[in-house]
Amino acid sequence: MYDIVQLSDMLLTELKDVADSLDLKNYKSLNKQDLIFKILGSQAEDEEEEEEEEVKVKKPRKRTTIRKTKSKSSKSKVAKKK
Repeated sequence: MYDIVQLSDMLLTELKDVADSLDLKNYKSLNKQDLIFKILGSQAEDEEEEEEEEVKVKKPRKRTTIRKTKSKSSKSKVAKKK
């Protein structure tokens, strides 16, 4: 992943190679500044897609509660009191 400083230090031909490796379209006629922003935008979109995939994978499990059943002896005591 590239940041704006790294991209600014690159030559236009190097930026075009980066754009090609990222499978960007319509980058050949862009000037250096526009190409830098196109590369940064593409990287940001890729990060969002990866985060969405992680969220889909890490679904929280539903909590289940276990209820205690009353024993027979306590039921008979309640019945006797009535």
